[in-house]
Amino acid sequence: MTMQLQCHDLHAGYGERAVVRGLNLQVAAGEIVSLFGPNGAGKTTCLLTLAGALPAISGRVEMFGALNTDPMHLRVRAGLGFITDERSLIFSLSARDNLRLRGGSVADALSYFPELEPHLDRPAALLSGGQQQMLAVARALAAKPRLLLADELSLGLAPMMTARLLKALRAAADDGLAILLVEQHVSQALAISDRATVLGQGGVVIEGEASALRERLTEIEASYLTGAG
Repeated sequence: MTMQLQCHDLHAGYGERAVVRGLNLQVAAGEIVSLFGPNGAGKTTCLLTLAGALPAISGRVEMFGALNTDPMHLRVRAGLGFITDERSLIFSLSARDNLRLRGGSVADALSYFPELEPHLDRPAALLSGGQQQMLAVARALAAKPRLLLADELSLGLAPMMTARLLKALRAAADDGLAILLVEQHVSQALAISDRATVLGQGGVVIEGEASALRERLTEIEASYLTGAG
């Protein structure tokens, strides 16, 4: 099993104020690890730090088998993909041109989302919210990263669209991609994940195999209330 991402005793936050404290996490090629927690638990801060957009306060981040302190653009060149919760599309460009921005092929993108094909020549601004998110995910996957960080893909989307996006991530993981997923829909995310970690007040409150955590949904949901301080 090839570990594409590991962090050891990671403290992350803003300035000297740690939002995430003492996090240990690893993601192997071919698996999806989900990161859950209430608002303010540090999920996005964690992703931004692992991506190199924020400096770690302390701890160690290893990417692709080596210590990595590079800024984000160098991590991307090395094989990192990052889908933020803002979609990051250029709305004046066509869907086709947006797919080309990361250097991946349109054909590879359509292999994950063939339903985008009739819309390739439409400006991204004219696509529905679900189509825009499919476009963002398709672009990231077509670039063939070794590790993908994905932040709240389902924001503002119907459950059926969320399921469609997660299905594509599972297919990419089955092809060997390592994925760290932040997601608000716990049940749907656990259905396609291999392992999961729940954050509360910056630290880990629950973690384990997804198959076991599916039986602990009530406990996980309760942690959102007790860990939201």
